Amino acid sequence: MLDIASNTGVYTARDEQVGTVDRIVLDPSTRAVSHVVVRKGIFFPEDKLVPISDIATATPERINLRQEASMDDFLPFVERYYVPLDEVDRPVGPSDQAVRFAMPLSGPVGETMPTPQPELVPVRERNISERLTALEAGAPVFATGHEAVGRLERIVTTGQGQPSHIVVEDGGLSPDRRTVPIELVLDITEDAVLLDATREMIEAIVPLDLDE
Repeated sequence: MLDIASNTGVYTARDEQVGTVDRIVLDPSTRAVSHVVVRKGIFFPEDKLVPISDIATATPERINLRQEASMDDFLPFVERYYVPLDEVDRPVGPSDQAVRFAMPLSGPVGETMPTPQPELVPVRERNISERLTALEAGAPVFATGHEAVGRLERIVTTGQGQPSHIVVEDGGLSPDRRTVPIELVLDITEDAVLLDATREMIEAIVPLDLDE
């Protein structure tokens, strides 16, 4: 069983912390978890995709990677590269920060040739399938009628990533945590979990003990 919690520290087999869980990548149709996005750094963070198969153990306190797992071998969550402006098939705004690159041309000896400087814009692409969703750590959870019932604290899965339930933490000063069966999850987006249950149904679930 893997207990994948939001913002949990991730450690190598040598007990070196390599980051924290920033997102959980899953298939919204099957709920199966395929990867976790591990973030390292604060001011210049680096996000890596860690397959669920490379996780040895996972508890709410920490995630341990397998002996052979190396962060250097994992793909970045987002790839960034530059393409010519005229090849971009989307609106380009001020935040795209177009860059000019000189492209020298050869010509007759002694002749000055103009140097074209095409504008390049950055493109960002995620290294996950379009059918997958990268759920934010601590995403809000909503009951029917879009009533907020708390935030996602963790997802509990098998070693193959198939979830059995989620744990939802409400927002009180002394927050309660409740186990919600995965069958009650109606939909998952990148920034929210939607339940097929009323607020009253969720609040009727007995809260977990503090040490669970």
